[in-house]
Amino acid sequence: MSFRDGYLFLYNTVQFIGWSLIFWKIVIGLLTGITLNHVYSVVGCQVEFFQTLALLEIVHSYTGLVRSPTVTTAIQVLSRLFILWPITHCVVEAQSSLGTFLYITAWSISEIVRYSFYALNILAVTPKFLIWLRQLIRFFQFHLFASITACSFRYTLFIGLYPLGVAGELLAVFAAMGPIGRRKLFTLEMPNMFNMSFNFYYSLFFIIPLYIPLLGSVDHLKPSASALEQISAVQKLLNRISFGLADFYILEIDRTLSDNSEMVLVKSWKDVRNRTLIKGTSGVALAFGVNAHLRNMYDVHIAWDGIRVELPAIVSPPHKQMMFKSIGRYRYFGNVCTFSYSFAWWNWSRWEYFIDWMALNGINLPLAHVGNEVVWKSVFQDFGLTDEEIDQHFAGPGFLAWIFPTANLLSAKCWIFNSTYSCLKFVHPSDPLFLQIGKAYMQKLENYFGLFHAYSADPFNEMVPNTFDVMFLRNVSFAIYNVMLSVDPKSVWVLQSWMFLSSERWLENENAKHFLTAVPTGSILVVDLYAEEYPLYEKFSGFYNQPFIWCMLHNFGGVQGLYGNLARINQKLADVSTVSNISMVGTGLSMEGIDQNYVVYQMALDRFWSPNNQKVDLAAWYTYIYIWIVQYCIQRYGRLETDVISACKLLLNNVYCAEHIFFHCKLNSVIDEDTRNWLKNRFLSNDHHNIGILTLRPKFGMKEQGVGITKSIYTAWGAFLQSSRTCQESEIYINDLVELTKHALMLTGAKLYEQLQASYIRKYGQEFLENAAAVERVLSDLEWISKTHSRSMLSKWIEIARANGKTAAQSDQLEENLRMQVTIWGPQGEIVDYARKQWAALFSEYYLPRWRLFFAHLYADILQLETFNQTLLNSRLFHEIELPFALQKIPNIDQPTGNTVVVSKILYNRYRIIK
Repeated sequence: MSFRDGYLFLYNTVQFIGWSLIFWKIVIGLLTGITLNHVYSVVGCQVEFFQTLALLEIVHSYTGLVRSPTVTTAIQVLSRLFILWPITHCVVEAQSSLGTFLYITAWSISEIVRYSFYALNILAVTPKFLIWLRQLIRFFQFHLFASITACSFRYTLFIGLYPLGVAGELLAVFAAMGPIGRRKLFTLEMPNMFNMSFNFYYSLFFIIPLYIPLLGSVDHLKPSASALEQISAVQKLLNRISFGLADFYILEIDRTLSDNSEMVLVKSWKDVRNRTLIKGTSGVALAFGVNAHLRNMYDVHIAWDGIRVELPAIVSPPHKQMMFKSIGRYRYFGNVCTFSYSFAWWNWSRWEYFIDWMALNGINLPLAHVGNEVVWKSVFQDFGLTDEEIDQHFAGPGFLAWIFPTANLLSAKCWIFNSTYSCLKFVHPSDPLFLQIGKAYMQKLENYFGLFHAYSADPFNEMVPNTFDVMFLRNVSFAIYNVMLSVDPKSVWVLQSWMFLSSERWLENENAKHFLTAVPTGSILVVDLYAEEYPLYEKFSGFYNQPFIWCMLHNFGGVQGLYGNLARINQKLADVSTVSNISMVGTGLSMEGIDQNYVVYQMALDRFWSPNNQKVDLAAWYTYIYIWIVQYCIQRYGRLETDVISACKLLLNNVYCAEHIFFHCKLNSVIDEDTRNWLKNRFLSNDHHNIGILTLRPKFGMKEQGVGITKSIYTAWGAFLQSSRTCQESEIYINDLVELTKHALMLTGAKLYEQLQASYIRKYGQEFLENAAAVERVLSDLEWISKTHSRSMLSKWIEIARANGKTAAQSDQLEENLRMQVTIWGPQGEIVDYARKQWAALFSEYYLPRWRLFFAHLYADILQLETFNQTLLNSRLFHEIELPFALQKIPNIDQPTGNTVVVSKILYNRYRIIK
């Protein structure tokens, strides 16, 4: 045992013995007839000694002897000494009050548990029941000033010690106030040498309200950087957009502009240089204000899929003041899946651009999982795991049982895969190992990244708990949050609501309520992940007063294709904004993959901020969205192109709309009859797993879920092509043209597939072959248009992935990772095509061979050579096409070939006749 451990063991043992003696004397005294009013006379001296001895804990914290915040520790110790010495020791009336008995009893019980826990923890022999008691008391050890300065907790009062202690301390103060006022204790009156006065009696009136439990809040999640540091970061961001751009702005941070949201003002500074003043509540608000100014004045467009900045020599201020206020304080961004589907291969330059993009769009609470494996690896190494074992874990197999055979482990429910890649072991929350590993992780996290107070943890994401026993659910929640508190007293647990979709049993017996309320209100920040479609705050009573963030998910697996639901997104935002008695504190984007349908996300981001307190309800939506889409097109493509705007409006009324909204609008002039009939017969849900059936494993009876009427899509395609003369130099335009072309061909292919099914049912062999050939032609043409643009080429993404490898073997593994993800996903084809992409090489070498094999099986059935068997087909598809493709390597990286505009025009003229 080291000197440090030996000293701390001795200190904690002495305190444990002291407080145990105090509690023992109270119990014996009460049993032998001592009244409650005389308890202080029996144990007062010992309480004063051992509580004053706790001043050493401030020294322990300040010197780094223990890992605890110095300020928090000082507040805890000094607030007790305040009650003990000036209130109780110096006022006889307080000594005989019931309150003194209550708080001494509460203190002694909590300290017996606390100090025994610390002492035995040093010896690594902490009993399970002591772990549980320590976790219980942890929530209630912050009182008086600590509740405001350190934690801002709202204490739940169902556990006895907290109300016992607080009630006792308040009663003792009340008992002392009269004598203090009469005797003028600790009061300084004028005149005196200091020329100042102080009245201790009146000061107590300000102290007493501090005992009232605070309402739950996550308001302390604020920028850790100073105002000057934030302004400097925004200035650097501006100069990355355009060198010298920061010189045209005066940036100011004023946190008093708004209490419960972010706000930014943009107006003329009216100085000699005619600069623009941006005043906001934070650095991120300033960045949003600059972006709003550049978009409105100069049609600048900075998106995740491209940038268009054309600025004059002098950037002038707006003609009139602009004001923007956010819906809630936070704008969340990310999904645990996004880090694999979209971010996996990024280098720093790509990350820097994206971080800039987030700031410019007002995002201030992004999910940050980058580098998490490094933290866990360091933790596992400290627990004695070898590098080989750690590498195996990151591939999926459970490992804790091998290292801690006596730990209480539960088998988590399997997720898609077998036990080789799933079914991990879950340490029971009551086991000492739970806190031990969790605290080690939090400490490592602090070492690498510092403390930022918001921590993501999803214990049952897409898994059903082993049991819905109330105590189990409460213990899991309790234990997870206690792990966070063990290192960061200001912790906020960020929890995805997705876990509550895993089982209907969360709705039974208030199971979700038991889980969410096991910790104080304000301790959990729920991310309502799919609120634009399935807002769970409605089903779970606003998450039982825990604050939450309304999020738009929209995309699964990074699947491509044009789709969205702009009207519904707006309506759901309007709905939640009008609901009372809920604690929504922000909005966010939670898509599984980016690089698709940017218009949907830009609209949502803009709706997260209210310009000049503008309310966009259902009545105002149709005016708003048509003005907005025109501005969006001008910003994205750089000029007022009538044909482009016409195309965007057609897409708005097709792929970016929903039936139940459009029956209430007055758009007869822009919605054609085919579209109206189609909308009546089909509800456009956001379940887009069947978008682009040509990219799905072929089977009989599929239904295309891609949205849009083929006729209207072709009209939009034609209008978009009309602008190619003036827009074809724009990379963004070319990218959008490729996506629109592919979407139109996908819809055409889906129609041909339906005709093919009909010919198969009728057993018309020749007609079947003609339709099959037509589908194959569409797939070949999808390959053709995709090869004209690098972003739509598998080889380009493979090149980016392989560049992250330091050795040939690593590069091969990264390529296999990418190929697996966009095809069969797992080694046994666990969720085939979930993250499929519309890329060159996938069309020609993966999708087309699958369809040819499918056609061969169907045609053999038509000829009565064999009976069609989907199971047999699936087996052949997997072993002959899918798995070999996922495991192969590309020796050479292809480069784009052909002119996108030329190829798109050829395809438009070819297919518009058969649309």
